[in-house]
Amino acid sequence: MYQAKLKEAHVTVKDYMDIAGKICREYFSEFFTLVLITQLPVALLGIGIGPIESPEDITPLFFPYSVISSILSILGVMATMKITEAYILGKSIQVSEALSFALSKLLSSILVTIIITFLSLVGFIFFFIPGIYIANVLYFALDSIVLRNQKVMESLGYSYNLVKGQWWKIFGRNILLFLILFVMIFVSTIGFTLINFGLGWIPFMPLLISIADVLVTGLISYFFFTMLTVFFLNVDYLRHP
Repeated sequence: MYQAKLKEAHVTVKDYMDIAGKICREYFSEFFTLVLITQLPVALLGIGIGPIESPEDITPLFFPYSVISSILSILGVMATMKITEAYILGKSIQVSEALSFALSKLLSSILVTIIITFLSLVGFIFFFIPGIYIANVLYFALDSIVLRNQKVMESLGYSYNLVKGQWWKIFGRNILLFLILFVMIFVSTIGFTLINFGLGWIPFMPLLISIADVLVTGLISYFFFTMLTVFFLNVDYLRHP
């Protein structure tokens, strides 16, 4: 049903939201489990390390914490991609299957993330605009590795071919999707700030509120990555019918 829908040329950002919402509702337990596995431990470790406000606050634990945080984040994103595509194709998938699959793609995903980050930073250094262009052109490289079994360098070309001829359309939709994420995170942050202001005096309540904040923010982020995956599938189906 949704695969046929995503093969239509007039699919909108609202359609991405609607489809992603249905996926997240149907796979709520899977996404909640992903948050518990990939985001809650990182948040608890961060609380243990404490805030980093200056170079003097950096402890030896900060670097392994950063590595663990990055790996878990990438695994969560890839698992979300796999769950989203399975739903679009009318298949069922367990969170353990999605994470196992993500683990098999971990090295390639880390490498392509490093390459894209480096190229984008170089572009930003040279008058900023080249960095935006590069980041947008290579935007679908990770999706290509995870969902189209591309190798690292091949994924860059795959993404370029998807974006070619419709750079502004891809860029505009990316901006809209990030605005949706910003609004959702902003509303969530305001809500938890007010709750903490009203109930923060209760013993252990600030910690519980922080954990709840992490869980809600994690679910919002996976909803966002679900939308991005639906976006990729729509662009890919149209380019490769």
